[in-house]
Amino acid sequence: RLRKLEEQRAVFETNLMKVEDETASAERARLKKLEEERLAAEAERLRKLEEQRAVFETNLMKVEDETASAERARLKKLEEERLAAEAERARRREERRGAAGKRPA
Repeated sequence: RLRKLEEQRAVFETNLMKVEDETASAERARLKKLEEERLAAEAERLRKLEEQRAVFETNLMKVEDETASAERARLKKLEEERLAAEAERARRREERRGAAGKRPA
């Protein structure tokens, strides 16, 4: 009877070790899957951030182009106004010279 109990105990211990090994293996697989999911989620988050960065860079370039264009237009307008004012001053000078030459002595 004691021998049979020892044999049963040995079988139970063997079965217990198998269950413990299977449990540990399942836990490792679960942790590996969780890590893979975490890495996939992180990769997706990084991909979305990269897309956002690309959109922001594109928008920034558009704004910079628009700003440069507006600045060129502003400078061109200022130059046109300067030239117009200079032409007006020259025209008035000529009028004064012409009027001065027509005055009776």
